[in-house]
Amino acid sequence: MKPIKKLFSENELDSDVVLEKVIQLGVDFIGGEWKNVDKNQVKVKKILGGQSNHMFHVTSSTDAKEYLLRLHRLGGNHVFTDTVNFAIFSERELGPKLYGFFDGGRMEEYLPSVTLDSDRILEQEISRKVGATFPRYHAIDMPISKSRRCFQVMRESLKDYQYLLQKSR
Repeated sequence: MKPIKKLFSENELDSDVVLEKVIQLGVDFIGGEWKNVDKNQVKVKKILGGQSNHMFHVTSSTDAKEYLLRLHRLGGNHVFTDTVNFAIFSERELGPKLYGFFDGGRMEEYLPSVTLDSDRILEQEISRKVGATFPRYHAIDMPISKSRRCFQVMRESLKDYQYLLQKSR
């Protein structure tokens, strides 16, 4: 288990050790007002959802920039590929801004959002907006294998989930 995941698994979100860590990450990757933040000015909230990551919304009562802290649960090629893809999308403004990445996770711009369910995606205005981004998205030349790997990816994901299940018992 990566040290940062262990830190968040074994401590309460309002514990001194967690608050010190999120402040230090803010200082390291965002800078600015994070250099002046005290533990009593920080709030860390777990965001539910997502299948392969633990996500936390980090805010401050000061002017320090809020951020999303994403801790990876899966390892290996999944994390590497995800980080590379995220960086490219961020650079092209097709997703949140990447503030930084580190062993076990990354920090990114927090964008308030709601999950699109099957009813909402069928709304004409939303479908039009989503469809309008597809050409830009599909035109990106990604530095990943172009071979068809659908079943290989599914097998790897299943293996990773089986490992997580065994580990949690």
